[in-house]
Amino acid sequence: MEKLNLVYSIKKDDWLEGYDLGYKLFRKKFTVLKAAIFLIPIALFIDSLVRDPYFTVGYVCIAVCLGAMFCIFATPKMQRRTAEHALDELEGDTYNLKVFDDKLTVETVLPEGETPPPPTVISLDDKSLRAVETENIIGVFTKEISLVLPKSAMNQNDLDILRKTLKI
Repeated sequence: MEKLNLVYSIKKDDWLEGYDLGYKLFRKKFTVLKAAIFLIPIALFIDSLVRDPYFTVGYVCIAVCLGAMFCIFATPKMQRRTAEHALDELEGDTYNLKVFDDKLTVETVLPEGETPPPPTVISLDDKSLRAVETENIIGVFTKEISLVLPKSAMNQNDLDILRKTLKI
């Protein structure tokens, strides 16, 4: 049974806020873990340099490990910047959210004659489902899907239905 049918469009700033929330929920820990793994060889090379300060390969290896750590931390920032530029193309697009008892579906509303992509379906039984509410948005995230809903497109009744359905 359909609980809510909401047609909305999203601003670039709201989408980026949701992107940042999704990163913090699902990818930040993995990024830190990948970078932390390089601390082990760095410690081993520092130990080698303490024992033999003329071991010049140790200095190079430490620099390579620090460079790899920098790249690991810089990659999400570069991905965000790329997504930010791509959002200019999506400005003004309209979406249709349908809330059911067991799932959420989002369809892109296109002008007549154009074939819309298949709807995005988020199962409320998904173990990775996380819903977060901020001042401007409601973010619904799984490991594969990020859904950002602007609060400016909703009235109080819509917000209450979403909060109850998503258990925010």
